[in-house]
Amino acid sequence: MKLFLAISLVLLQATATNAGLQFQPANDFRIKAFHIDLRIQVMKMPALMELAHHLHDEGINTIIMEWEGSYPYNNESIISNELAYTRAEVKSFIDYCTRLGIDVIPLQQTFGHVEYILRHFKYAGLREDPKDFSQVCPSELPKDSALFRDLIKDMISLHRSPYVHIGGDETFLLGHCPKCQKKVAEEGLSKLYFDYIKMICDVVVGLGKKPVLWADIALKYPEYIQLLPKETVFVDWNYGWSLDRFGDHKKLLASGYEVWGAAAIRSDPDNFYLEKWKKHFDNISTFIPAARKMNYAGMVMTSWSTSGAYSTVFDAHDDPLLLFPVRRVYPLSGFNLLIDAYTTAIKSDSPLNAHQFIMSYCKDHYGLGQSSADTFESALFMAPYPVIAGQVKEKESFPLGQLVDSARQSLHWLQALTPSKNSKEFAHYILMAEIGLFYLQILQIEAEMNTDEYTVASHEKFNARLKLLKNKSLYLNQKFSDLNKDFLYASEISKENDQRNYKLDELLGKTAASAQDPVVKTIQGYIKGLTENGIAVFKGIPYAQPPVGNDRFMPPITHSPWTDTLNTLQFASSAMQPSGTGPTGSEDCLYLNLYTPKTDDLKRPVVVWVHGGSMTNGSGKGMNGHAFADNDDIVTITINYRLGAFGFLDMADLNKKYNQSGNLGLLDVIAALKWIHENIAAFGGDPDRVTIMGESAGAKLLSAMMVSPASKGLYSQAILESGSVQCIRDTLTAKNARTLLLKQLGLGPDDAARLLVLPADSIIKAQAKVCNGIGGNSFFGPVLDGITISEDGYAYAREGKLSTIKAIVGTNENEGAVFTGTTIGDDANTSVFQPLFRSNAPMPYAYYQRQLKTDSPYAAMVKTLTQYMYQIHSYRFAKALTDAGTSVWMYRYKYQNGRKFGARHGDELHYIWDAEEIVNSTDDATKRQLARSLHSAWVSFIKTGDPNGNNLLEWPAYNNKDKQVMVFDKVDIVDRLKEVYNDPTFPSPVFILR
Repeated sequence: MKLFLAISLVLLQATATNAGLQFQPANDFRIKAFHIDLRIQVMKMPALMELAHHLHDEGINTIIMEWEGSYPYNNESIISNELAYTRAEVKSFIDYCTRLGIDVIPLQQTFGHVEYILRHFKYAGLREDPKDFSQVCPSELPKDSALFRDLIKDMISLHRSPYVHIGGDETFLLGHCPKCQKKVAEEGLSKLYFDYIKMICDVVVGLGKKPVLWADIALKYPEYIQLLPKETVFVDWNYGWSLDRFGDHKKLLASGYEVWGAAAIRSDPDNFYLEKWKKHFDNISTFIPAARKMNYAGMVMTSWSTSGAYSTVFDAHDDPLLLFPVRRVYPLSGFNLLIDAYTTAIKSDSPLNAHQFIMSYCKDHYGLGQSSADTFESALFMAPYPVIAGQVKEKESFPLGQLVDSARQSLHWLQALTPSKNSKEFAHYILMAEIGLFYLQILQIEAEMNTDEYTVASHEKFNARLKLLKNKSLYLNQKFSDLNKDFLYASEISKENDQRNYKLDELLGKTAASAQDPVVKTIQGYIKGLTENGIAVFKGIPYAQPPVGNDRFMPPITHSPWTDTLNTLQFASSAMQPSGTGPTGSEDCLYLNLYTPKTDDLKRPVVVWVHGGSMTNGSGKGMNGHAFADNDDIVTITINYRLGAFGFLDMADLNKKYNQSGNLGLLDVIAALKWIHENIAAFGGDPDRVTIMGESAGAKLLSAMMVSPASKGLYSQAILESGSVQCIRDTLTAKNARTLLLKQLGLGPDDAARLLVLPADSIIKAQAKVCNGIGGNSFFGPVLDGITISEDGYAYAREGKLSTIKAIVGTNENEGAVFTGTTIGDDANTSVFQPLFRSNAPMPYAYYQRQLKTDSPYAAMVKTLTQYMYQIHSYRFAKALTDAGTSVWMYRYKYQNGRKFGARHGDELHYIWDAEEIVNSTDDATKRQLARSLHSAWVSFIKTGDPNGNNLLEWPAYNNKDKQVMVFDKVDIVDRLKEVYNDPTFPSPVFILR
């Protein structure tokens, strides 16, 4: 650290020496400003106001707003982008800042960096170059004057500041077009530049304001600087380089114009994977004191979100379609540390001691001790080198692999720290480090692929590494969204995530492109899939004829053969169902999706996922089959089945051909399993090792299917998460549900035949009304019709008809928490129990009343709904199965995840299906272990018929004597239940409608 301080002092002295300056008494800055860049990463207005308040508290009296396309232009509104604020919002922000005592200076680019204006063909006549939109032509003075007078007047109409910032920096095309070349030849670049800037300054002065502009071009070509009005203010921006980088400062200081300085908290080469923290601390420590010595009247901290250069995507006629920022950096939300370093520095006559500041900040803001603060500083400052074309720059001898290791070490250090306060702010550092490591790993793979080592034979090896990064990218996307959702708009977050992943997706495509698209012969004909993540994937395989037209309300029919190879490259439509925007999906929905490691003859285990969603919503594409296929060598299948009225509407009284219409969704699952049994060997699967798996309505539907004789022999194992046979309705309940549907359609009970021909959308709209409210998840489901299901589900299991199968059965600790709010009124019976249970409501309501003697209303409600909607039924089914000799393993998911009454309905799915992402990405050891435990147990069961293995805690089979249950929590345990609650008065169906 002494070395760092010594270097800082040397830099400060060198800066002053380069300027030919002597140390003078300190000069306080009249203008203490912060520049907010909204060219990309447009902040939500509450976040913008919160930032202004923080700046006010730290002594800032001026904000320079670079609105760019986020400004709501009045006359030239084509310039405003999709995230533009309203004029009322801008006014409210400026009013707010005024009350804080902050002057808001508008920054209107008028020369360079005007892509956001010139991209529109309305302004094509102002372009210096027909295909480079970065700069206006300074030889088109009348046109330029007319446009920018209007834009500046517009800005002034909402801003009260005595200043207008006009940009004027980085005019890379200066003297480019023929007109400008001619003037340069005759009068020089300085005259070309200052004639134009004078025109803009005169506009500003004529409107009663003082012009402010960046000083780089004036420093470079100072000969005609005196053309500008005396009110002009120059801003000398210096981001860590020699004072005379752009030109001789003596000439600028001698010009007589007011000068402000500008440092930066984000600038080149900062990007996705790099933030040069030490460079910015050094910049603050050295340039601010140097500016004081030069008697600068103000100091600005700039906050560049991008370089301001763009890569343009053109259409066929050279019109721009998209502008991609050449550089993106982490949002301003992660830089309070540097913001406060700057505000601290401008309050002091002495140079900022970066080390002391970081130590103090860590103590005050994060509660970290000296040792932890040192670790924090080391993590931030470690190896901040950019990578270009696979080579580490600024430190030529530094191998890329070593840079990756340094990034990994930096992340490890940050993850090991435990701040006692402001943990969300601290999480930004960890995410920045995670993104840094992630992106450097991509660059490392890209570098290897640009050598002779990368051949067709190596594609699979590279693809496997890239797949791991793709899974990590999903975690990073979500974490970035979670941390910045209150700061940035959702579309900005999406752009950040997309552009961070472009290179990864391109490399993934290259490594997968060599694999020949898989083609497999099924009984119906050949189908062609695609290669994803190195495995064969077939999306939208038809397992039955489309149940449309005369086949509505009819059992599934075997699909007819086809002659040409059928492309199964994209997901098929989901079943008809309601959505927030109206009916969606299609009656033509009987398709499955198949993910297989290889289409060989190795006979891998097969798992078939049946989705939940109250039997009215959902689809097979809702779960990612890669979760078990990619790394666990399991053929994974997800299916669609008919939902709601089209899947479970009892029409048996119309015609005997509709005798099974109340169980069509169940019969669809059986049809899919038959297709799998007949065809799976061609996809590398074993027809004799098929595990059916579902959660919630999926588990209920599978349980009902298990007690249907038609499913015998189509599977060997079952995983039933939060669901059992409680969904099977009696025929009277089914008929009454149909009557309610007809009523919503304006029809009577005897008009059921009209349902055969009514538009599907009309039926779904009526269904949505029937199912509206807390009780809407029980109207549709399987029916005890005497054909498909002929006896009580528990009785069927007790008779030993399922003794040859094996099952995992379980529930979550607080299933019911998702079905109730935390405030429980005195009308619980009518507002909760009656809608959920209908004729069965007295039993759970009586239990709830008993629980109120010891529990709060909310706790009592959660416990009651958990028992009567789920746990009673799962334990009943497990008892019936084990009584008949079926091997059953019971579990209870109990991980609260920091929430009171966590472990809610569906909470376990993330740890089962997203285990790889959690294990590889999260810094939470508990979540990593939970994901390993759950996913590994499921994998072991699917492969061997026993969830034990993989060095996990021994999970004993369930029996009605010992009642041993695996509890998945922060620490997994095997719990021997003293008793299992069962209400003998409560019938098998949860929902009875009379």
